[in-house]
Amino acid sequence: MKKFLKVAVCCLLILCISGCSFLIAPQQQTITINGKPHGAEVIVNGQFMNTPASVQIPANAHLNIRITKKGFAPYVITQSPTLNHWGMLDIVGGFFWLVPFVGLLAPGAFHHQQTNFFYSLAPEK
Repeated sequence: MKKFLKVAVCCLLILCISGCSFLIAPQQQTITINGKPHGAEVIVNGQFMNTPASVQIPANAHLNIRITKKGFAPYVITQSPTLNHWGMLDIVGGFFWLVPFVGLLAPGAFHHQQTNFFYSLAPEK
């Protein structure tokens, strides 16, 4: 019975410390967009809004921002997420227990290094 209890506790610990990206890391990030001229139309990953804007996106989502306003040239921003420290811990833990590799499937394993964007639209020629 003691051996079963030890195995059960070990399994529980492995599950608790595995996949930090699932258990601890934030799954969403707030992206803010501001600039000149104010009131420009913004599309962030398919969501429409006007500036200044703030939107929550999954931390592992590719970021596509398109800013337009009549009389101004459009402005496009793209950004890919990068592996964060929680994702790195999942990789290191995965080499010891394999289970933490599952955390790399979670949005929390990634983040966007830049979350505040400032634009300045140029007048159309």
